[in-house]
Amino acid sequence: MLVEDVVAVYPYPLALLSIFHNDWIVGDMHCQLSGFIIGLSIIGSVFNILAISINRYICHSLHYDHMLCTRNTCCYMGLTWLLTAMATVLNFCSMTHASTPAPSPRLSAPTRPSLVLIHFLVPLSVVCYCYLRIWVFIIRVKPDDKQKLK
Repeated sequence: MLVEDVVAVYPYPLALLSIFHNDWIVGDMHCQLSGFIIGLSIIGSVFNILAISINRYICHSLHYDHMLCTRNTCCYMGLTWLLTAMATVLNFCSMTHASTPAPSPRLSAPTRPSLVLIHFLVPLSVVCYCYLRIWVFIIRVKPDDKQKLK
């Protein structure tokens, strides 16, 4: 079961329940847990899109077979999900402490924009770069070579 599937099974029904009752009635623990699962889904999706774009970019490299052997692929997948988990926990701690009345000693207000930078802007920039380079590569291929690309 994928993280996105868990979002459909757990947080969404709780959100619908709160809409029907016009209030959150299931308690703080379920609120934080559903927020954590939704955050994991969003950040995991962004980081997986990043990993796919990097894979597409390097597939034209001469080192592709060496870089993406079964062992390395498993390591890259593990790294992607490790970074996703770390980013989600950091984000979750930031949001949890941001909603408390006392100032958080762990993460200051300037930390939150840096989380957005790490979670979305850097991955989006890398994805754009990879696909732009692929697009340039395809445009530069001569018409005779297009048969070889297939």
